[in-house]
Amino acid sequence: MPLIKCNKCNNKYPNQLEECPFCKKDIIALKTSNKKILFSIIILVLLLISFFVNKYYDTRCYYEGCYETRKDMYCPKHTKEFEQTLELLNDYKESLSKPSKSDLKLTNVSLSKGSSYSNYYYASGSLTNCSSKTVKYVKVKVLFKNSYGTTVDTDWTYAVSSEGLAPNETIKWECFVKKDYSISKVSAEVIDFSY
Repeated sequence: MPLIKCNKCNNKYPNQLEECPFCKKDIIALKTSNKKILFSIIILVLLLISFFVNKYYDTRCYYEGCYETRKDMYCPKHTKEFEQTLELLNDYKESLSKPSKSDLKLTNVSLSKGSSYSNYYYASGSLTNCSSKTVKYVKVKVLFKNSYGTTVDTDWTYAVSSEGLAPNETIKWECFVKKDYSISKVSAEVIDFSY
């Protein structure tokens, strides 16, 4: 039976054997070591793929369905849309705190026919700012009516001009129309203001 010299341990063994019986343990250890190396390489490759996939998606716009590169959270297009939405929300929030016509209360509205020699009927009243902001240029419209409630004449006045009316402050106003004996009632409403 011919013998073969092992390349690793230099021992001779019969050629019918597929591996050296003397260093077989080393071969098994080498195979196990190779499997560990292969497994480590596979894990490393998977980690690298995962890193690059995450890096790719980490630079993508957070807007659902958008694959554009993002600047901060969104791509330039969606950043603009997001900023416009925020601006609208801020405007809405601010509008909730803005005074409305219902925050400007008209009280003590009355009609004065004046003296017998006067050519005018006068309407007067008070305006109170019930809002939390100073208002300016408050325009009050006055309706002079007959006994049936039909408007005979109208006039308007700036109850508040550029000096402004602070929160919870009250101011008196007055306006007039030419004398008409059918006028018996008066009503008033705020038609415009700024702040």
